[in-house]
Amino acid sequence: MLQVLRVSQCSQGMLVAARKYVQTPIIIRSFNVCQQSQMYSLEKVDNSLLQTSRCPFGTLLGICENVNVYSCWNSSCPKRGQVHFHEGVFTGLQWQCVELARRYLVVLHNVTFSSIRFAYQLFDPATKFTRLNNDSESVLVDRIDNGASILPRVGSLLIWDHGGNMKETGHVAVIIRVEDTFVDIIEQNHDDVIWPEGQDYSRRLECQRTPTSFAIQTPSPNETLLGWINIS
Repeated sequence: MLQVLRVSQCSQGMLVAARKYVQTPIIIRSFNVCQQSQMYSLEKVDNSLLQTSRCPFGTLLGICENVNVYSCWNSSCPKRGQVHFHEGVFTGLQWQCVELARRYLVVLHNVTFSSIRFAYQLFDPATKFTRLNNDSESVLVDRIDNGASILPRVGSLLIWDHGGNMKETGHVAVIIRVEDTFVDIIEQNHDDVIWPEGQDYSRRLECQRTPTSFAIQTPSPNETLLGWINIS
């Protein structure tokens, strides 16, 4: 039997409130956009399916190298669009993919990059990388086309082009592990699901390596990877 729950606002407690409402496992199946209130349709499902539901805006999805990754789900939620500062340093709009990329570089490399409107613009040489608190100190980066011979490394930014699944914005993720057959990435504003226990990444992407090339595969033919940015 389908059950309906109304909640007053976007918050990390939505799923908790839903669990209290029904004493069996639940999953969010459909909803109206966030305005004065939201209506969630709840259906009894197996416990194993809970991790596939997109989490409310601001939910902590996982932690990698002391960098938190948050859900950006719910495009009409009033909280989305607020700027975020990490210890006084601007990182971007909560919790967009670009915000995570900049915050990762700020926290671990003391590096930031110039303001951009869309994620794919990171691959444009016009986007400058600088040392934090010193705009005049440029940081050298290499923009490597997907399929080239130069491998990404831990901390490289992986850039999707705009169009298809990525619409007008493109997408950016941070590579946190590189192997011959796969790379692990962390990202915001994509699946928005909590990572399984013991996992330190958002997704694993398959790769093909030859003596002269390294190509990261996209999960869908309706998206294009431009390549990665290696930061000196």
